[in-house]
Parts: sequence; C-alpha cells; structure tokens
Amino acid sequence: MIAALSDVDAAEPTDWIVGSWFMTRYGRVDLQTVLPIGAAVEQVDRTSVRLHLLSRSGLHSVYDPTGQGRMEPSLGFQRNQGLGCAAMVGSHWWVVDPAAGTLRTTDPRGSTIPQERWAGVARGPGDELVLADGHQWLVTYDVERGTETRRFPAAVWPSRRVTTGECAPVLVGNGWYGTFSNLTSLLSVCDRDGRLVGHRRLDRLLGLGDNRITAVGAGGRRLGVGYGADLFTFEVDFGPECHGQGSVEARVSGRSSGAVPP
Repeated sequence: MIAALSDVDAAEPTDWIVGSWFMTRYGRVDLQTVLPIGAAVEQVDRTSVRLHLLSRSGLHSVYDPTGQGRMEPSLGFQRNQGLGCAAMVGSHWWVVDPAAGTLRTTDPRGSTIPQERWAGVARGPGDELVLADGHQWLVTYDVERGTETRRFPAAVWPSRRVTTGECAPVLVGNGWYGTFSNLTSLLSVCDRDGRLVGHRRLDRLLGLGDNRITAVGAGGRRLGVGYGADLFTFEVDFGPECHGQGSVEARVSGRSSGAVPP
C-alpha cells in the first residue's frame, strides 16, 4: 500500500505512507500494523499531522507523528475487506467490495451515493470521492452535496496481487486521474477533465523485466511505485503533444531505497 496527501503542493516533497502486511512507515516512523487496506494523513495544523489507518478487520487506528497511537472501536465493516479498498474522505471511511460491487461508509450522507458496480475507491482534492466502476468508468462525487460531478471512460482492471477481493488501483493527483493494472503494470492517465492522456508500462519504464510492482500511489504531480524493498517516485508531466497521442511523459524525480517495510 502506498498513499500520500491528496492535496500536497506540487512544489513540496511528498511524504509517502508505505504499508505491508504487518508494518506501516510514514516518514521516519515505523508502526506495527495488521493488514492495512487504507491510509490517510490528517493535517492538524501547519506543522503537525495525524495518520489514520483502516485494517482488513475494520479497525480504525490513529497515530501522531511520533508513532503513539490509539485504536478506535470497530467501524462495523465486514471482516476480511479487500486490499486497497478503503479511502478516507473528510473524517469518514469509504470501503468498496469489488466482488459484490458495493460501497459502504461511516458517513451518514453515504445513502446519496448510488450502488453501482464499484471496483475501486480513492480520495480526490477537496474531499472529492472518486470511484472506479467495473463498467469502465471513473466517477467523482461531491460528498457534501451528494452529487455526481464527473463521469468519464477509464480502464478499470481486475486486481489480484496476492489474494482475491482486491480493489482496482485508483490514483488521483494534482490535475490528473489514473488507473493501474497489477497484471500488466500498465498505468492509464486522464487529465482533470477526464480526457485520456495515454498509457505507460511501468515495468518497462523501470526496466524490471517482469511485473513485480506491488503498490502504486499518487500525491500532487507525483507517482509512487513500490516493488521489493524499493520505492520509486516519478513526476507525472503532460507535454502539449501528449493528448490524444497515447503516451504519458514521466520523469524520475528521486528514489528512496529500502523505503518499503518488510
């Protein structure tokens, strides 16, 4: 699992949340966790944050930057939720079951969001809810108003890295949306208006030789790609020739070795 602040300034470095089966790392802090399926950073003030994690069993944990945490009561989600199937929008969790296509939430306004064939979920800028539909759509909602704001065609891939019931990866950056195929390492990118920018095979970009990418995440203009014990960071950049040409320009802005906890 890789996540970041959705509204991070493109000029600022991205602090990634990187989670594995039993440990999650944020900055220089390592946390003992159990099967996180979603993560979010709450900006408390200009200098401090809180880290929120939702486990596969439905437990919500909150940590301060020093790693001191508290366990919240179970939120009522069913046990054994799928990996990558949760997003925190505002102060509420939204969880997708890709096998049933259903959406559940702790938000009392959740009934305004229709039940479709949901396969993936992410938080967008300004507490926008972004959902991937198995019928090959990305759909965005203004949760405050309970209204659909965008719907556009997108490649929504089935996902299975280690088990069944995993969600299709949905990426939301500053001015772009993305989906990712764990089966082929193919990244598909649309601009803010839902126009297709293009596709890129990340395994070829990294020269991996096979599909060993285990997690992707987005923050601002940056894309985080994890495999093995490495986290690579790319800057997603659209050249004027990209639209309609089936290509995505991305350049490496840095690499953090050993950033993925065991």
